[in-house]
Amino acid sequence: MKVQAQKSQAHVNGVKSVCCLNQLKYFDSINGLPPDIMHDMLEGTVRVNIKLLMTYLSSMPKINKHRYTLEQLNEDLASFPYGRIDKDNKPPTNLFTDKSSYKISATHQWMVMRVLPILIGEKLKNDSKFLHFVQLVEIVCLLHDDEFDEMKINNLTMKIDKYLQEFKINYPVEKFTPKQHFLIHYPSAIRQFGPPKFYSTMRFEAKHSYFKHVISATHNRVNLLKSLAMRHQKLQVYHLSSQDFFVDIEYGSAMSVSKHNFDFIQLHLKESKNISLYKWISKKGIKYHVNDIVVSRKTSLPIFSKIKTIVSNTKNDVYFQIEELQTIEYIHYMAAYKLKEIESIEKIISIKDLYNIWPLDAYHLNSQFQLVIPKYPLWFFMV
Repeated sequence: MKVQAQKSQAHVNGVKSVCCLNQLKYFDSINGLPPDIMHDMLEGTVRVNIKLLMTYLSSMPKINKHRYTLEQLNEDLASFPYGRIDKDNKPPTNLFTDKSSYKISATHQWMVMRVLPILIGEKLKNDSKFLHFVQLVEIVCLLHDDEFDEMKINNLTMKIDKYLQEFKINYPVEKFTPKQHFLIHYPSAIRQFGPPKFYSTMRFEAKHSYFKHVISATHNRVNLLKSLAMRHQKLQVYHLSSQDFFVDIEYGSAMSVSKHNFDFIQLHLKESKNISLYKWISKKGIKYHVNDIVVSRKTSLPIFSKIKTIVSNTKNDVYFQIEELQTIEYIHYMAAYKLKEIESIEKIISIKDLYNIWPLDAYHLNSQFQLVIPKYPLWFFMV
């Protein structure tokens, strides 16, 4: 294509001419650039799909019980009981309007995408356009996996193909956007570059917030680049000179428990001396708090547990006293796991033995059941 474009002086499948960067020994402008799930999905395909879905739902007649307006969405997002972890990404209120382009930050878009099936899933569980959106939610979840094998890649390929085919069925007038087209290249990109979450620009974009804060705080526009560089370098020096900046573990406030509970912990940690109990602890940047939900093990479905007590010893080994919950099922139309509290024997588990290291929030469906919305795949979703 590069040669054809150069000879004809015209575009060939979008290629204009030879890129000067191809003169580099280990770089190719066509095959050397991995995709980015933040821009392709959270700020691209997800945004498009949510806008089309909300346009469809809000245009229904008022007598239709499936009608769901932008005003209702804003109200539901504002009143949603975000948990400890999810509230950091709580989207702003009055986010969507009739003239809105749905351009919000990737983290807010991710939160809206995960919460929307819970808000409207029960009444729209038989609606084809809504279920089509749920397919996209699961694809985004699968793309954030830590590791892939050929079976997972093939499953992802089938889900992407099904999503794109049903997009034309549900929205026949709409054309595919370039970012929707990029979806078909993800399986081959994963084979070449590995899991997409490891080369996502999400963390790099988050770094921009520091520089935005500096600009806002200094009100200085004279030689802006020098001001940003100098302040950032001073911050780096401050961190590097700190004895606590690179610590592996950070402890929260102490926690008191009954003597019976303390004896139970000591009985199970016979080799650990001088144990301490905490309300929260941060291990390698991941914060765990009492009452957080973790995936302790996996059978046919992941087994979720509630953290009752956080324990550490003099060697900085971290243990959780947990109470297992019963995983009832995975509710497809809510893209969430349905859990039930049961009378279970409390256990002590090492942080190293968790099936998945990321803590989650639990949301009460009613007085009997709870829902957990995964951000990362915890179970192998077959097509």
